[in-house]
Amino acid sequence: MIATNLDYTNTEEPQANLGLDTFFGKERGLSYLKEIPTPASTKTFSPIGHYEFVQLIIEIAGRMLNEYKLTKINTWTSSNDQRLFGKLTYQKNEEEDVSFAIGFRQALDKSMAAGLALGGSVYVCSNMIISGKELVFRKHTGDIQTALKEKIVLSLLDANDTYDTINSFYRNMKEKEVTDDTAFSSFGLAYGKGLLTPNLFTRAVSEWEDPTYYHGPKTAWRWYNSMTQVYKALPHNKTIALHSEVHDFAKQQFLSN
Repeated sequence: MIATNLDYTNTEEPQANLGLDTFFGKERGLSYLKEIPTPASTKTFSPIGHYEFVQLIIEIAGRMLNEYKLTKINTWTSSNDQRLFGKLTYQKNEEEDVSFAIGFRQALDKSMAAGLALGGSVYVCSNMIISGKELVFRKHTGDIQTALKEKIVLSLLDANDTYDTINSFYRNMKEKEVTDDTAFSSFGLAYGKGLLTPNLFTRAVSEWEDPTYYHGPKTAWRWYNSMTQVYKALPHNKTIALHSEVHDFAKQQFLSN
């Protein structure tokens, strides 16, 4: 069920490197995260530092994803470094077009709970594929470190199934030819379901006609990346849920028959 309220419209021209520095966050290295102060714990708030949070995921994934190699770490901060969003990209096969990815978020200002989502990352453009729902762990209270460890372990038990699912999705979408009429009507339906604003609708159509990155001929895969490409202009706190919803929408729209 599509339920996301897309209440953001950016009228500025997109940056050339939208996949790295977005309008609502700056890409940061781990050394930068390490220097961000973590607020003191209180009776009702138990924060975990941005650096510690990322390292916790990397450490647990390193033990559980024996067949995968960590190839890229992307982290962004916003709101004066109080909010963190990121993606870890893992490679299983050397010649794969879609890699396994872990998307995550957390905050030091009580604005959101820590969360994680499993999915994929498209090699050519770093667009995200999220095949399942975001896993919101819990608010920052109590023994947050132990709670996060347990949740991350449980989440990563589905890693291989997620990897197989996204690669099957990728292959099937690439094989599905799509006409301009079908593409345009699908963008319209996506707009009607709240997956695009009027401004993003225009950009998605432009991506379909003249892609920023080459995704092959006019197929469902190219349509899907037209959507995920324009999502790079959105605040990161909206994108994880949207990626999951557009994945479900595209699968129903193009692969249900």
